[in-house]
Amino acid sequence: FQACLLGVAQVYLWPNGTSWTNTSLGLFASLALAFSALFTREFLHSRKLLPKFGIVIDVCLGLAIINCFTMPVLSYSVGIRITNASLVIYSFVYIAAAITVLRRGYKPARFYLLGWSLLAASAVVMALKNYGILASTPFTNHVLQVGSIFEIVLLSLAITDRINLLRQEKIATEEKLLESQRAALTATEDRLYHDNLTGLPNRNRLIADIGDLGGAHLYLVNVDQFKQVNDYYGNKVGDQVLLELRRRIESCVPDVPAKLYKLHADEYALVIGVGTSGQKLTDSRCLEIGRELHDVCHGGPYAVNDRFVRLDVSVG
Repeated sequence: FQACLLGVAQVYLWPNGTSWTNTSLGLFASLALAFSALFTREFLHSRKLLPKFGIVIDVCLGLAIINCFTMPVLSYSVGIRITNASLVIYSFVYIAAAITVLRRGYKPARFYLLGWSLLAASAVVMALKNYGILASTPFTNHVLQVGSIFEIVLLSLAITDRINLLRQEKIATEEKLLESQRAALTATEDRLYHDNLTGLPNRNRLIADIGDLGGAHLYLVNVDQFKQVNDYYGNKVGDQVLLELRRRIESCVPDVPAKLYKLHADEYALVIGVGTSGQKLTDSRCLEIGRELHDVCHGGPYAVNDRFVRLDVSVG
């Protein structure tokens, strides 16, 4: 189109094709407008972000394609008037679409808007010159070429901006996916190594920790015939009894580092390490803790929802 507009095509490509020269200007201008509509539709995501503008841009595309077939049968004066009007109208349609998507937060539309604004201004100047409203000067004769250069540069920046935006979106998506995978892994590990009722580490966790316990002491606290409690009072009462049992066990080791595990349905494991002085517990102190565990867990009924449940608890 630019080669036809400047007369370069007539000199070097078809020096003897006078009629084709007149036809080619409108034809290539229509092709340029058709491809500009395709570029605008894809770059601004008009069908997704701008359904109404998307229809208008599709209509512009269709009209440009129709013009490609009608230009060979139209006179030069009619074809050039249609080209001038189309260039101005299309430019303002693209500008309106760019403003709309920019307001909706689509940042790559900034450079696109600036580029088409400059081209629209140059198209208006060229149209006014062609209609005889403005005088023919070196500036008005070449204003469309100047506007096209600036448009190409700004559209290149717009494409670069869009690539950077896509890269950032990809990184954000990957980080979100990685975070969700970490959360899923943490949740899986939590289900694997923790008891659902009490939230305590379970038997799997005890097995994994057993190599790091060193000279620690292990106490097993088991409720004898706990199934009868569930059968008689119900599972909800049984769960509350197990939680109360946990609190009683934890109250027996206030002065030593300890870790409590929930093993099977009615069994706890208490691991006691070294005392606060840094020395290992003596045998007498270990026996004392064992007797205290039995007395606290076995003695006295468990009050749950106005019910009093008595348990037989074994400690070993």
